Amino acid sequence: MIVTVPCASLIIADSSFLALTSGEVAQKLRARGSRSPIYAKGESGKPTTNCAIYGYKKDPNDKYHWLIDEEAAAVVRRIFQLTIEGHGPYEIATM
Repeated sequence: MIVTVPCASLIIADSSFLALTSGEVAQKLRARGSRSPIYAKGESGKPTTNCAIYGYKKDPNDKYHWLIDEEAAAVVRRIFQLTIEGHGPYEIATM
């Protein structure tokens, strides 16, 4: 089985990679701390996007903090309520 890894030097540096499945290789890479910076940022609870998602707006004083946009949040709450009531995505979109 041939396994592709992001950095070929890892195989040379550690010959134990040669007999591993792709899942095991991924596990070893994570153990070495080679996670992407975006993944690590998300794991620490910080936003991983430049734009706030719908229902939120950026805090002008702290780039890692989002504030609730009450106008958009009302729409989001309504969509969740309709979902709880049993309406499907198409039905909600066409209301």
